Amino acid sequence: MFFSMKNEVTKARSYCEASGSFQLNYQMTSESLGKGTFGKVCKAVSLRNGKDCAVKVVHLGSEDGTLDEKTVEEARQEEHIMHRVGRHEHCVALLETFSDLTSQRFYFVMERCGASLMDSADYVLTCEDDIFGGLVRDMAKALAHVHKKGIIHRDIKPDNLLFGDEERRTLKLCDFGLSVAASKSQNLPGRFGTMPYMSPEMAASAGHCFSTDVWSLGATLYVLIFGDLPYRPPKMCREHLKMAIITGCLRPSFQPSIRANLMPRAASLVDLVKQMLSRDRSTRPTAARVLTAVLKPGSSTRTSRVQQAFCTAPGKLKTALHLKVHFGCWKAQKSEDEDDVLGKDTQFARAVTY
Repeated sequence: MFFSMKNEVTKARSYCEASGSFQLNYQMTSESLGKGTFGKVCKAVSLRNGKDCAVKVVHLGSEDGTLDEKTVEEARQEEHIMHRVGRHEHCVALLETFSDLTSQRFYFVMERCGASLMDSADYVLTCEDDIFGGLVRDMAKALAHVHKKGIIHRDIKPDNLLFGDEERRTLKLCDFGLSVAASKSQNLPGRFGTMPYMSPEMAASAGHCFSTDVWSLGATLYVLIFGDLPYRPPKMCREHLKMAIITGCLRPSFQPSIRANLMPRAASLVDLVKQMLSRDRSTRPTAARVLTAVLKPGSSTRTSRVQQAFCTAPGKLKTALHLKVHFGCWKAQKSEDEDDVLGKDTQFARAVTY
């Protein structure tokens, strides 16, 4: 049973106040698990039951040592969003939160998961089709659930999809630091997310809605199927990439990267990715329709051992390394300025199809 957002937040805060500080309940270790949108994620051990967990630490202080009210509000917003998402098998669970204004830190205590899709690119690029199909279904289930809860994630990418088991057969969506609650009719301003996975309308700050997540998931699948970004200019810098996405001057090839003989995927899945990457956002499928498509019998086909043999180890490792080095270095960003230079009525903004 899901409680209202207000009740969930009140419940979490009351529990934390009754339990004392974070240090009385958890022992932080030196093991880093990665970085969230606006905080470092480390491994911690519960002093109550001895179980491992992941803790995202957000520093609330400003440069002059005072409390940064904006950062405090953003941390509370992320807390509200995660409670609204609730418990789901393919979303990372928030266990509790602690706000320590003395040390100017906010702690998100979450379930611990495995490596991200980006860190496991060598496995994902060439795993058998039945395994890959299961991972795609998990991604679709997570996004459909988040959208059903009225949340736009705004930073779907391989780094934010974590393996939930040691066998690497299940995935969980994480990092809701840029997420927002919205209605189906809202068109939100600003630019949020990670540039290579932004939709044209998001990159142009031209107003975005739930369909921007569908594009981002499509871009993620493109990377995992073809070993490359859907839009990749000759010079890989932020401005050139932004321009390529907004104008559509370099269309996706929907062909495997030349760096390796990658595992071929089902034609129906490739067709679905093409729909998700439609520049006309009104024609993109909803997250619910994406889920229906990937749940259809025959939506994935088993790859033969003969095909798998063509996926040479040196080639796949080279492609995986290329992904991690060149595409894994992009950081999430946010710009709430509605007057962003590329959001004005320029040739770039006009190139976005509404």
